[in-house]
Amino acid sequence: MDLLETIKTNYSSIADALIKEQTETKGIVANMTSEMFAAEPVVITSEQLISGSDLKEIEAFSRKKNCVYIIKLENENCISEIKTTFELKKKEKKEHEFQWNLPKSNEITSCTLYVGSTQDDLAKRLYQHLGVNLGKQAGSTYALYLSKWWKKEFPAVKISAFQFSEASKTQLQFIEDTFSEILKPMFGKKGPNTK
Repeated sequence: MDLLETIKTNYSSIADALIKEQTETKGIVANMTSEMFAAEPVVITSEQLISGSDLKEIEAFSRKKNCVYIIKLENENCISEIKTTFELKKKEKKEHEFQWNLPKSNEITSCTLYVGSTQDDLAKRLYQHLGVNLGKQAGSTYALYLSKWWKKEFPAVKISAFQFSEASKTQLQFIEDTFSEILKPMFGKKGPNTK
């Protein structure tokens, strides 16, 4: 069987399975309750970010897995300045003057900075986005690394996360992408990581 026939023969069954998983996410989201918060939402001030402190508040998210998380600004102050500062850091990365891999910048200005998901330890992923407690990590993972470019005049950020214990990897990604479509984050891409 040649390539074209292989694709045509198998496409429908694979597509139907994906559609079924995506359709099931409607029920998962429709049945969300406050008990699905991975922890109480956390607010991180600009001073905390700039100091690069350990941010112990994030420990509430430790060992939470299969989560979709949302990083938002506490208010609309400085949105254009945040976008400009981020773009400058992206340019510095291209010129090898900034070591941290930053996510895609979207054509949007919004109070939502980022929507993401992880099947692994949520706190570890949030520490990457905050740019603290990185250990020996060299910044190769794509994240916001806020402490590496945030300014004192920027607003505090609020982190909320929902845990979907029973969702498959495909369902978790679909929920993340749908939340992203709703919240229109300034940074990050849709779709799975290339791992």
